[in-house]
Amino acid sequence: MIQLSLQVKPVITFLASDVEGSTRLWESQPEAMSKALLRHDAILRQAIEEKGGRVFKTVGDGFFASFEHVADAVESALVAQQALATQSWETDRPIKVRMAVHAGPAEVRDGDYFGPTLNRLARLLAIGHGGQVLLSETSTALVREGLPPGCELRDAGRHRLKDLESPEAVSMLLHPSLGTSFPPLRSLDSLPNNLPRQTSSFIGRDDERRLLAQTLTNSALVTLTGPGGTGKTRLALQVAADAMDAFPDGVWLVELGPLTDPALVPQAIATAVGIREGTNLSVTKALVEALRDRRTLILLDNCEHLVSACAEMVEELLRVAPRLKVIATSREPLNVRGEVLVQVPSLAVGTGRIVAADEALRLDAVRLLVDRAQAANSRFEFTDRQAAAAVSICRRLDGIPLAIELAASRTRALSLEQIVERLEDRFRLLTAGSRTALPRQQTLRATIDWSFDLLDSQDQTLLRRVAVFAGGWTLDAAEIVCEGDGLEGWEVLDGLMRLVEKSLVVSETAGEDARYRLLESVRQYGIEKLESEEEQRLRERHARHYAALVVRAEDGLQGPEQATWLERLEREHDNIRATLAFCQTHPELCEYALSLMGAIGRFWTVRGYLSEGREWIESILACAPKGATEAKANAWRTAGQLAYWQGDSAAGRRFGEESLKICRELGDRGGETRSLFRLGFACLSEGDLPPARDYFEQALRLGIEIDDRPGIPHLLNAVGEVAYAEGNLDEAKQRFEDALWRFREAKDMRSIASVLKNLSNVARDEREYAAAHRLLAEGLSIRQELGNATGLAVTLDAFGLLAGVQGDLERATFLLAGAHALHEQSGSRPEPAEAARIDALRAKADEKLGSQVFDTIWEKGLAAGADNASRVALEEGSPAEARIPAKVV
Repeated sequence: MIQLSLQVKPVITFLASDVEGSTRLWESQPEAMSKALLRHDAILRQAIEEKGGRVFKTVGDGFFASFEHVADAVESALVAQQALATQSWETDRPIKVRMAVHAGPAEVRDGDYFGPTLNRLARLLAIGHGGQVLLSETSTALVREGLPPGCELRDAGRHRLKDLESPEAVSMLLHPSLGTSFPPLRSLDSLPNNLPRQTSSFIGRDDERRLLAQTLTNSALVTLTGPGGTGKTRLALQVAADAMDAFPDGVWLVELGPLTDPALVPQAIATAVGIREGTNLSVTKALVEALRDRRTLILLDNCEHLVSACAEMVEELLRVAPRLKVIATSREPLNVRGEVLVQVPSLAVGTGRIVAADEALRLDAVRLLVDRAQAANSRFEFTDRQAAAAVSICRRLDGIPLAIELAASRTRALSLEQIVERLEDRFRLLTAGSRTALPRQQTLRATIDWSFDLLDSQDQTLLRRVAVFAGGWTLDAAEIVCEGDGLEGWEVLDGLMRLVEKSLVVSETAGEDARYRLLESVRQYGIEKLESEEEQRLRERHARHYAALVVRAEDGLQGPEQATWLERLEREHDNIRATLAFCQTHPELCEYALSLMGAIGRFWTVRGYLSEGREWIESILACAPKGATEAKANAWRTAGQLAYWQGDSAAGRRFGEESLKICRELGDRGGETRSLFRLGFACLSEGDLPPARDYFEQALRLGIEIDDRPGIPHLLNAVGEVAYAEGNLDEAKQRFEDALWRFREAKDMRSIASVLKNLSNVARDEREYAAAHRLLAEGLSIRQELGNATGLAVTLDAFGLLAGVQGDLERATFLLAGAHALHEQSGSRPEPAEAARIDALRAKADEKLGSQVFDTIWEKGLAAGADNASRVALEEGSPAEARIPAKVV
């Protein structure tokens, strides 16, 4: 049971109810049942509320209520049962309600309760009969001396509930007004099965359990697939236990893990089901005859190493036994007709930054980690201080339950922070598994070894090779990088399909293309299996491929397909990082990295990777071989671009000068044009307008001379920015409009948004506020579509300044704060021409609104997020009509 230290949860008493046989009544007498349920609900609600309880949830015709004291819950149940028993019901038989009482801590979220206590309550309720009130061992101990007058408790024995955990000591409430003659409780002990007791709680998987229950209703064979360690067996056992009432002839687990001989599969099934070979019948025929008319559920666990034998046996049984259902767990499908595959995913690990313990515990993976850590170490405390480390562990282990449980076992000796530090060597760290588990389930390495050893040599080779990819890959990339040395390019697709089927490679859809990835633990395993020479060759091919991809993307980032290319580069960013890291340690390959960095500037700027990009460029240029190359000049220019958006004008000028020097040395006139352009912006950001204009006009003349059509509109816009900074609005407007139609013709959406913002500045200064708002709104829409974090920040700055000159200081403050938050996230700064205006407006708002009001609005703007800030920005009308949305405020 998970408990937060320093915030001990109180014990809460819960009462649950459920109408017995309600489904049949609804199907046969819907009108009468509808009327009966109205009275049932009124009786339950009154009995609960009169005793101080609160109904916090209804599920179907069942009630869930919370109480402060067990005695109140028991008395409420008694009163409700007495009232229900005296009713004359519209249905042809009385409405009978089973009830259960349990107590323990629980998580509270949005007025509802969650956690093991509620799960145990539901399991206890499920074993009862209409008219019964059952109490758990905990609630029995708490109420023993406080029972309502005339009540006593009868020991109903210890019963295994469908959560498969330790048996529960159950008591039944007795009173002269209640019945005493009931069938045996419907626990696992009363139903034919061989499901093993579980020594730990089942956590999460609510969606998967519902899906599997529905699938099992409609299908004869359901196969749970997924990588080793994802919890296929535990999930299958829980689903089988949940479904037990539907299989009066038994639910039988067949453990195939220890088996090595395919011929023994029929015998293993027969042994589990309790069928013996007849005198004149083989085991298979005896099974067929015995199961022909039975309503039975068979769980075949760990089929992957015996797939053919399992498939043959299942197909034969399902052919002759129409009431038989089979759940199989396997790392690959059985490929039997009618088989429904259910991929068992890793546990949820969430996204974004999480620093609070209660927020972290909403993630199933973290709940599992904490539960198992507290089981391993009774002194383990989970507080806000551990939340970030817990989330990091779960994410780095891909939410794989086995890996998380192995990590949790290390809390006997290590803190969560220490475990995070040691996850780079996860195969050495994650070894302390259960001694009673199969050997291949005792360590993370053994689990992956098992799957790897089942592959043929060609698929083993492919698995090793795709491990060089970081963050996933496309089929094209795999064919280029992995072919050779015994593996042809055309064989890669078939190999990937086999690895997907065997749950070693994950297939996903990204846009219109299929994309593949390895779980991080499998990727590290594959890297370990690579020999050094093989790894060197693969990483060179990998670097060459991704450098070429980024160079190819450069033109795409300036045309109508730029949104597509931005998303593609975002998906490949981890591979790009891997390329840069490899080239950094191999100077002879630096040219790949330099060409990549020279082409990726727009992506890094748009998506806010300013600091990271500069660090890569400066570190790789420092170790690159001597000599002037076009790739070096391009890389210096990219560094200058990033420095500009960071507000580092001195570095921007230095980088631009390095680029210009190389281009002139090489006679690269196109590169010279772009270097002059960068130097102009470096000067502009320093407020040094004469040299800025000189650089831009030199670049424009040279661009026209060499007919640099893609570059000319950028240069026109740049000259316009100098003119605007000089206060020459007419020239600025003319230059911006000349640039805009060219960008529209080229469908360069990012540049269109930039020029629209510049034109809005002119309109604002000319007091054309409606026009300024319209121009900014169009640009904002483009920025949002492109996911342009830096551009969004700049646009919100402009909206804030527009609100300021219109006198709406509250909205201006909110928008400037939203922009500030985005600048902080992306590492950017306001545009130099606007920075002084922004500072002045902030000071004015602080003075006019008062520091307390200003600070309150500023904090709300910081916390609003891009979407909320954008909604506020787009409000039209007079300043008095514009309001910050209440949910933001």
